[in-house]
Amino acid sequence: MTGTGDTETDPSEPGVSRPPKRRVGAPLDDGFAAADGFDEPTGLVRADAALAAPTATIHDPDTARAHRLGLRWWHELLYIVIVYVAYSAVRNQFGSGAGNVVDPDPAFHHAEAIIHVERAIGLYVERTLQSWYLDLPGDGLIRFWNVYYGIFHFVVTATALIWLYRAAPARYRLWRNTLALTTMLALIGFATFSLMPPRLMDDPGIYGGCPVYADGPLPDEAGREPCDDFGYVDTIAVYGGWASFGSDEMAAVSNQYAAMPSMHIGWSAWCSFVLVPLLRRRWLKALAIAYPLFTLFCIVVTANHYWIDGLGGLACLGVGFLLARACTRWFEARHRARHGLTDPAVDPSVAVGPALPGAARLDLTRPARALRGSAGSAALADGEGDPPASAGHRSAQWATC
Repeated sequence: MTGTGDTETDPSEPGVSRPPKRRVGAPLDDGFAAADGFDEPTGLVRADAALAAPTATIHDPDTARAHRLGLRWWHELLYIVIVYVAYSAVRNQFGSGAGNVVDPDPAFHHAEAIIHVERAIGLYVERTLQSWYLDLPGDGLIRFWNVYYGIFHFVVTATALIWLYRAAPARYRLWRNTLALTTMLALIGFATFSLMPPRLMDDPGIYGGCPVYADGPLPDEAGREPCDDFGYVDTIAVYGGWASFGSDEMAAVSNQYAAMPSMHIGWSAWCSFVLVPLLRRRWLKALAIAYPLFTLFCIVVTANHYWIDGLGGLACLGVGFLLARACTRWFEARHRARHGLTDPAVDPSVAVGPALPGAARLDLTRPARALRGSAGSAALADGEGDPPASAGHRSAQWATC
């Protein structure tokens, strides 16, 4: 095969010019980068890869705005504030926030039931783990985990939500709805299963377990040693940190028995699902995946939760995702019908979301080699659309929900 410049002539087909061959692994010269599932020898995109990741995000401001499907930042801010205020208000109607008279008995006995279950399966490890950790030099720097418990829960979640809105708006509505529904589902647990956290099991205060199991007058009234049947330490009260959840000020605005399910675990797992597709470096992806594990260690070592509370948080996240997916599909179907947009799930030739004027659309039904011609060739789906203006607009980066 001979030729110069941007074309080559095949001797077996006189008069037919083809794009020059490119060595395996070389950069694509029309601005598209090889995607997962691309088979270099055949030039085809595997069907399983196309089905597994049917949508793609182009790093272009105009495309990003089109994917937002009418999202407005102030709408989102108002929506989030309303959801969280409603959640907090309902959450504090139960447990320790149910009225002026606090009855710790149900929450205490629910905690005993949790401990019994964990002992039955040989995984009652909370007290042992905390005792070991606090015996480390410098008390294991427990103050860091106290601050982590009070701050990271909100900061990381808010950061992930804002980043998702700006960088991957096509995924935003699904995961925003998932977060909202997960949080609301937790109210079922708070209302039906008030649970005393480990840090309160030996507490002699009105929210603690000591008045429930103490025989006779309370220790501070009788001058006896404090209750220590369970052996937990309220690390925030003893070592300090962001805020003491057992203080009178916090107790007045926060349900002390809202421990099952753990929203620290539910939200941290949500953050992992949101952040991993947005991150490029492997070590950052690994850190995002490990974030729920760090959070689990934190809630146990600070005696704010039993590990089994985390399973409740994951259950809320799973159900919340399923409900959010159904709601989001219904809303987006209405949106497409109202604005006459094409549904990529119905038209398999549409692989990069809503069609834009003058924008290219990938056709997964044609060989991928068609995307690799010279900069001036009509190598895009149906021979229409303009190729990316420069190599700076690198390819469709596969992004799935």
